[in-house]
Formats: sequence, structure tokens, C-alpha cells
Amino acid sequence: MFDKKSFNIQDAFKLAIKNHINKKFKEAKKLYSEILKIKPDHANVLNNLGEIFRAEGETEKAKTCYEKAIEANPNLASAFNNLGLIYLKNKDKFKAKDLFIKAVDLDSNFTNPNYNLGIIYKELGDYNKAKIFYEKVIKINPNHSDTYNNLAIINEELGETKNARKNYNKAIEINPKHINALWNSHILAFDIDEA
Repeated sequence: MFDKKSFNIQDAFKLAIKNHINKKFKEAKKLYSEILKIKPDHANVLNNLGEIFRAEGETEKAKTCYEKAIEANPNLASAFNNLGLIYLKNKDKFKAKDLFIKAVDLDSNFTNPNYNLGIIYKELGDYNKAKIFYEKVIKINPNHSDTYNNLAIINEELGETKNARKNYNKAIEINPKHINALWNSHILAFDIDEA
């Protein structure tokens, strides 16, 4: 791979990312580990290694990587978001929410934590806050079909039938095979017809 004398962290990191993107996790992990031997506080490497562990279902290892990444770089929004996903998976919505808020505080235009906050507030029954975060995601990424679907669900909860229909239609326009939006739109139309 790289011999020790010519090992270059930047080149290794680029190759690790390439392997990571191509789901060659074994190769990526090996490269990330080599980088960490030289630079154990490389926040992006720790964060990316955590992503692989999370994808492989090794949540404790992922959690440790994210925590180390945050310790190495307290301004790394993606590490806060990723750690929040671990807590969300472990059903600790309030800790997850705090981590997503921290990620948004660090990078207000970061789609993922804004979307995740929409999910959490929806689950907590705070539909108005969920709506705020889903609308923010749409401003950041107007082609995020899942957000339109989720916003439509919130619209329904708030009695905003016209907006719900519009948002289901937008989700379907972006992704014509969006099963949830197709189903939800059908149910909404059925409910209106029955009323």
C-alpha cells in the first residue's frame, strides 16, 4: 500500500475516502488506522472511521470515534451529527437532540442535523418545531424528497391539508417512486373524499 518512508497522510486520506465511498470498508479502515498511528487526533479520520463502524453495526466503536473526533476538533459539525445518530438509535432522543442542535449551531446550512431535528421534534409531538426544521432543510436542499414527505405529514397533523397535498406532490415530483409519499398522498386524498 504505502511504505513507511514515503507515507503521506494527505494521499492516504484521499485513498481512504475513495475506498470509503466505494464501500471498500476493509481497505478504508486499514488506511484510516495507519493515519491514526501517525496522527491520533486527526478529527476527520476519526469521524470517517466512526461512519464505517456505524455502517457495520459496531455502534460502541463508532461512538468512541465520534467522541474522539469532537475532542480533537470541537467545531466538527458532522461528528456531532453522527454522534447524535448513535444516541437516536439508542432511543435517547434528548441527548441526540442536543447533539443535532450543536451541529446546527456550528453549521446552520448542514442538511443532516436540521433534518434529524425535524424527525426528533415530530416524534416528540412538537409539530411546529418539526415544521421549522423541515422548511429549513428545503431551503438548503430543495430536492430532498424525504423532507417534503415528512413536512406533508406535519402539515396534516397541523390541519394544513392544502400544504400537505402540495408537499406530497413535490416529494413525488422529485422521486416518482417515493413509496411513502405515494401512499400518504393516496390516504390523504381518500380521507378528503370520505369527508
